Amino acid sequence: MKKNIVTNHLNIIAVFAGLLLMCYPGLQAQTVLNPVDNQIDSVRENRDSIWKYVEAPEAIEKAKIWYAANCPEGVFLDASDGKQMQMRAEWSQAFATQYDSLEVVETNIMTKGRILFLDPEVSGKYNETHDPKYMQCYTRLVFKTNRTTGITVGCLMTVIPNLEWLEKSNFKPFMEVTYLFRSKDFGGMIWFHNLDGSFSNGWKYEKGKIVASIKSMDAANPIQFIS
Repeated sequence: MKKNIVTNHLNIIAVFAGLLLMCYPGLQAQTVLNPVDNQIDSVRENRDSIWKYVEAPEAIEKAKIWYAANCPEGVFLDASDGKQMQMRAEWSQAFATQYDSLEVVETNIMTKGRILFLDPEVSGKYNETHDPKYMQCYTRLVFKTNRTTGITVGCLMTVIPNLEWLEKSNFKPFMEVTYLFRSKDFGGMIWFHNLDGSFSNGWKYEKGKIVASIKSMDAANPIQFIS
């Protein structure tokens, strides 16, 4: 039952994936007070049997309070060419999950403009077909709270599907991917950025398993679009 609840939430979020970078009026840049430590990580393998959806309203409210206190002017995302984009949290599709003592809230973002990262094979397929369904990546805000210590940290998580997973998922590659959970068939890259925009680390997946760690965006070799 709990898994069904999560699936329903992820289905809703997937509908909005194409709209997650929504425009808002121009903003003034400001450094985030508490950038996340540079060793952001997540539960690495498929742990479907031990993660669960948790009662969201209280967890989301705590995340909103932390966000308002630490990110009053939003958060940032760096592109590999040095450009930076400013973003704000968009809470209408926020959801929460839990693993052991870790409680995680995830929510969409809105921004003025767009940074799109694509797997090179996916970019090649788009150039071949001109089908916009291949132009997909997904960035969301993540708030991790240790329920024992009460300490919360935030980061940006970007999901970049590979060609095999994009087509196998029928072009709905984000429905079964959260901070704590990966579909057993997930393939692609998952990146983590600190809230000041700097790249932290990432992982490359094939069929739900990590096959490589990513230390920099240049090493990941994505195709990048900025608009």
